Amino acid sequence: MRALRSFVLVLVALASLPAAATTVRYAEVEELSRSAALVVHGTVAVVTGLNLGSTERPTIVTEVVLTVHRTLVGQTPGPELTIRLIGGSVGGHTLRVPGQPTFVVGEEVVLFLEWTGDRLAVSGMGLGKYLVGRRAGEEPTAARNLDGLCLAATDGEGGQAIEHRHGWESALPLAELFRRIRAARSEEGTPCE
Repeated sequence: MRALRSFVLVLVALASLPAAATTVRYAEVEELSRSAALVVHGTVAVVTGLNLGSTERPTIVTEVVLTVHRTLVGQTPGPELTIRLIGGSVGGHTLRVPGQPTFVVGEEVVLFLEWTGDRLAVSGMGLGKYLVGRRAGEEPTAARNLDGLCLAATDGEGGQAIEHRHGWESALPLAELFRRIRAARSEEGTPCE
């Protein structure tokens, strides 16, 4: 009986621990807009898992090719651009990075991107990807998924708090997202496309 009680207590303790998550500093649209090298609206055309390592020591990444519809900040090198994410699946190996956005061919997105060396990556992990939703007869909306993220925020007095949020943030009209991006860049004196 004592062993069973101890086992149950261990299970309860484990269940109360948060799931694996990555801590990032929370950023609103305006902050992401000011710090991004590139902000684009487009459709995911190709998603490819790659092993940059060996069979014994895989280094798994995912490359996403985006067909660009509109450039909101910066200049795109052409009608398509490729971003690389750490993690993915290839050859029977899977690497999951909590908080890393995932992509599906055909989805419409707004991405906030930054340069990491010679490659583009999503800013703030899942914070930098807005999924666009369209319903017949309604304005398109955009929302971001916070699963896998612990959000760090300052309280304005030098203190920092970590907040665990899960799921989707409230959607906002796509036109409003575009307006906020442009306004943030124009306040800074940085031109938008």
